[in-house]
Amino acid sequence: MLAEAEDEDIENVDIFGIVSAQLKEIKKLKDISAPRCIKMTMHLTAVIQYVRLREQYRRHGRCKAPSLKASLAIARQMGKQNGDYLARQIQKNEAYLLCHKHLPPSKQWSIHTA
Repeated sequence: MLAEAEDEDIENVDIFGIVSAQLKEIKKLKDISAPRCIKMTMHLTAVIQYVRLREQYRRHGRCKAPSLKASLAIARQMGKQNGDYLARQIQKNEAYLLCHKHLPPSKQWSIHTA
């Protein structure tokens, strides 16, 4: 149990560092459009809020699905009333950030380059 808590703390530190590095990188980029920059910032902010809220739900003890409830709450907070897709996207973005240290490529970009 203690080892799991330490792993989660290390993971959280990693995700916060990764997201802050990505946000700094977005500010430096001049070659991407403003809407794309805003969307990337929105996704990174959502991941940070999701990780923080999920940790609160995990510490609470009574929450049976902290990841699901946290991602749905963040999706609603960002203006999506039925934000199932955005909630799942937030969870996927967190996993992708931890693995690859950057956001996944956009679907639009992959369609045009194929």
